[in-house]
Amino acid sequence: MKDVSSVSKWYSHDKFKPENQVKKVPSWGSKEAVTSKLHQIAKQYPNVDAIKWSKDCPKTYERGKPFLPNRDIQRLPLGMRRFHDWYLRVLPMSIDLIQACFPTGTFGSPAGKIIFDFNDMHTFFHLGEMEMNLIRTWCLMQVHIVKQMPSVKARYLDPQAIAQTNFNYPKLWKLDAKELAAAKTLREKEHICTTKLREESLKVAAYIALAFKTLQQHSTIWLPYNFDNHWICIAVDVGRSMAWAFDSIDRDPVTYKDFILILKTAFSFYVTNHHGRHDPARKEKLAIKTLCACPKQKPGSLHCGYYICSMMSNTGAYRRHPLRWKEEKGMKRDPYKDDQLLELVGDLCNFILD
Repeated sequence: MKDVSSVSKWYSHDKFKPENQVKKVPSWGSKEAVTSKLHQIAKQYPNVDAIKWSKDCPKTYERGKPFLPNRDIQRLPLGMRRFHDWYLRVLPMSIDLIQACFPTGTFGSPAGKIIFDFNDMHTFFHLGEMEMNLIRTWCLMQVHIVKQMPSVKARYLDPQAIAQTNFNYPKLWKLDAKELAAAKTLREKEHICTTKLREESLKVAAYIALAFKTLQQHSTIWLPYNFDNHWICIAVDVGRSMAWAFDSIDRDPVTYKDFILILKTAFSFYVTNHHGRHDPARKEKLAIKTLCACPKQKPGSLHCGYYICSMMSNTGAYRRHPLRWKEEKGMKRDPYKDDQLLELVGDLCNFILD
């Protein structure tokens, strides 16, 4: 008797013919869910600029009140929700400041502290201007991540130690300042300002040179630099004696020429005094490329701090090393969406709590 079962039919037919091939059936999880527009909007992160504020949830920071309305908090990234819940729980404990300690050598310098308050975090939640100590905390987080990734060799300098305010303040002295009281003529006052400016600039250069010596085994050393309430980042490869400057609004390099001069002086100290690793063909000279291609922030926004944090990140697929950038003149990249910036905020909130 002839077997007409399905198993016999399967083995009897030519399974190598195209019409007999088993088609791949996608699983339900690989298909996009068919949902209503209202549900899709609810799944998106909230638009911070379109939030309706109230007395119970004001736009400005008030201790004891939430950063955002509860309906919007529930749509934020997990890290932001975790931090906000923790903030509400510690309010009765009279905690106002958040402090982080970093050991010696983290930024190529002695041990130190990072301190910020809930007002800074409130501004951070609103995607406002990123405060100095939050940038330092982001660099500390990246150092912690890099230690768990042996293939990535990157380190960071302390942005507070190289900020413009550390060496440029003599230019802000008025003629009747107490520091200029000993001078009698205008020329003497200018000489005092110039001398003090040079002394402070050399102090910053000495710190950078010593940090280069401590971190010279790493392929990329990041320098987040703040000047005129704006952030840029510079990536230095001491082994190739090269540096790349990234600016999210492409300011004229003349605006930060003072720091470029300090950086070149620091590299010269690093080579001549510390005998650090460098390109013998360039000797003590550092080649710096400015206006490198990078994402550009929206005009009028205060998101430069968020952009340099993304550029300095070692976990994203955005970049790994300056040599991987395309050398295309006038190349522009799309600005980040608020959703991507909120993800960055969530990552930092997770690190603060963990």
